[in-house]
Amino acid sequence: MHPRIRSRAHRALGIGLVVVASCESRPPASQEGFSSPELAHVVLDGAFHHWRNAMAAIDPSVTAGDTARDAALAPLTPETIRRSLELLDRARQDLERVERSPLTPDAKASLALLRARIDADEADLAVLRRPERDASFAPAVVRRSLRALDRETQEPALRARLEAVPAYLEGSRDILQFPWRIHTEIAIQETDALLADLDAMIPPSATAGDHETPPFDAAVAAAHGAAEQHAKWLRFHLAN
Repeated sequence: MHPRIRSRAHRALGIGLVVVASCESRPPASQEGFSSPELAHVVLDGAFHHWRNAMAAIDPSVTAGDTARDAALAPLTPETIRRSLELLDRARQDLERVERSPLTPDAKASLALLRARIDADEADLAVLRRPERDASFAPAVVRRSLRALDRETQEPALRARLEAVPAYLEGSRDILQFPWRIHTEIAIQETDALLADLDAMIPPSATAGDHETPPFDAAVAAAHGAAEQHAKWLRFHLAN
């Protein structure tokens, strides 16, 4: 293992330990449900928002279609992951009460789908710890986040995400512990695809002549440079 990665392992290891401790110390959920389907539905909606807030901090593409919540890419840090897991736990506690309440068939289906999604996301963050152990996680998130927005109608939000790409990729390198070879190979493919996506955002005419670079194009260029640096870093660790 590369010394730089080994030294980070001890710093990031605390995430998994904190998650285990929080699960063990979690107070028992109330044994009572809600007396009316209407109230249960309100809490089910609240659980959905807890889930979406939790995952938007990690992968803002989950807010696609909701222009009021075009979240930017937040730096990928151990604290961000801890906060996301806390919100996922709140969502799970809500579901534990809702599932003991009278529900319509549609609400029961929504509950089952949301519970499955929370299970999968908690497994990714707390058990598999993919942001720390899977080198393909970060570039895949960046691609999804950029592709989820349409430039014609959501340019300010897209520009904000582009401007956040350098810090997001740098943060992913700071917490990555064990870049397993297969994940690193996939990460290189994802990063190369990200570079192609960024190339497609600027028309060829934008690079010609001596003129001031528009802010959006400057954001694309900065994201492109960060992705190139990330690809070089991944290839270095694949070779070593």
